Amino acid sequence: MSTGLKKKNIRTERIIWGIALFLWSMLTLGMMVDYNQNGKIPADCATYFDALERYDNQHSPYNTIEASQSQWMSIHHLEEQVLSGSIDEFPKEKISGPFLYPPTLLQLMQFLHLTPIGFLTGLLISLVLFSWLWIRLNKLSVWWLLFFLFSWDILASFTLGNIEIILLTGALISAYSIYTKRAVWVAPLIAFIGLVKPFYVLFFVAFGLLLLANNGKDRTKNGRSTILCVGVSLLFLFIGWLLWPDWIRPDVIDFLSNGTAHSWYILPLADQTPMSIWNRTFMQGLVSVGISASIAQICSLIAWCILSLISIRLVWNKHLPFSILFAFSLLLFYWFRPVGWSLIFLDVIVLSAIWPYTNVLQKRGLLSVGILLALTHWLALIKTGELEWLRLVTLQSATFPWETWFVFPAAFLLLFWITYQQAMKRLTDISNSK
Repeated sequence: MSTGLKKKNIRTERIIWGIALFLWSMLTLGMMVDYNQNGKIPADCATYFDALERYDNQHSPYNTIEASQSQWMSIHHLEEQVLSGSIDEFPKEKISGPFLYPPTLLQLMQFLHLTPIGFLTGLLISLVLFSWLWIRLNKLSVWWLLFFLFSWDILASFTLGNIEIILLTGALISAYSIYTKRAVWVAPLIAFIGLVKPFYVLFFVAFGLLLLANNGKDRTKNGRSTILCVGVSLLFLFIGWLLWPDWIRPDVIDFLSNGTAHSWYILPLADQTPMSIWNRTFMQGLVSVGISASIAQICSLIAWCILSLISIRLVWNKHLPFSILFAFSLLLFYWFRPVGWSLIFLDVIVLSAIWPYTNVLQKRGLLSVGILLALTHWLALIKTGELEWLRLVTLQSATFPWETWFVFPAAFLLLFWITYQQAMKRLTDISNSK
């Protein structure tokens, strides 16, 4: 096939997929508009807007510890009703959890006069933007869109109205800007992400360190750029803190100092479901075997440091592409953050990052495993819809959290294997060139 014809086919393929993506977006948004017009607001979206309503009236958006625990227990009681078969359908009243983050998100929603539909539209735009950017930046086939469009983890986050998709899109833009030595320009965006969900610092620290380790020739230049970015980000973080109203600062400090007490982690293990099932993090895995939340948090941070150091050692002077560094950082972030109910983009990021370095047989195996994992998430949704349980996004159970202890390590091992393979290939190329 001639080069001209191949380029024409690629262009045609992109146009077709662009039209399909547009139609999918309009259909999805239309369904959410209809859902909202029936008086329903997605759970996470409801949490934000309930907190915004209190914030608008200069009342604390944060619950008391007792009220937070009551909300978690109401979700647990719903699960008990489902498992006992005492209900025929899910309740029509709004279900939401406590607001668990600094007030910066509420300030932005107030400034933009957001409605639930406006918020969901922003999520949809971010989802499309992330998908397009990842495929474009890494020169992938547009067929990878299928993973983005039909991943229940991604769709669950969108349909529940979670801010995570917007933050991950911001993280992708920021990480690529840092990778291409334009870090200082995205410092305000990094600060905003940190002000909305502070534990995103795990992602940016990991990515920055991996980038510095990756390329010895550019280490000095990258180091200067990173230090400047950190300084400007801290400045914007301070500005964001100053923008908080005086009346809310004591509430924020009190909440952040008692954050774990507002979570389900302090409930008896039997009462932590289904939250403990949805949450596939390292910390939750430790809590689920009886370790206290405070000790589990410390152990999780130590494990993050150890695995980060191992990853840094593996990528040292390997000159790996952006996709591999981003995949490492996202894995470290997802596994060791305190709360991770949905693993948005994780499967497609890891698979597409290692895809170019595998042979045909390996590709078939990876694709089969990726599809099988995605199908387990859809099966969890189907069985939830049939009122068999309330697991919603995963087939793992509280007693056997197999995604936590098997899927994450397997993803790391795949990245480690590809990194080692590329290192050996580079050494061979250097040896042959002498």
